[in-house]
Amino acid sequence: MTKFIRQKYITSDEASRKNSFLKRLAQKSVALNVLLLVLIIFAAFSYLFYINRTATGSFEIKGLESRLSQLQEDNKKLELQAAEIQSLSNIEEGVKDMDMVAVSHIQYLPAVGSTVAVR
Repeated sequence: MTKFIRQKYITSDEASRKNSFLKRLAQKSVALNVLLLVLIIFAAFSYLFYINRTATGSFEIKGLESRLSQLQEDNKKLELQAAEIQSLSNIEEGVKDMDMVAVSHIQYLPAVGSTVAVR
């Protein structure tokens, strides 16, 4: 029976030890919960930052693609203008505007020796 009494009635020293253990355990679990909460909040902000950066990059890519297509169209127009300017009819009109005369007889100078240029 004394064994039963000992188990049933705890001394005040043992009770304070159990209470202090429970308090330390509760404090550790609160600290652990706070740490987990901070980690979850950090992960959420990191995720939001990554998603925002990805969306911003997507908009920049779309803008650059539209700029590229506009520049390609401008390039085609400029190539067409260059071809028109270099056409034979435009060159002939330019010759007439400058009062140039067509050559009727071409005379070539005879080559002296086998070398073309001498230093």
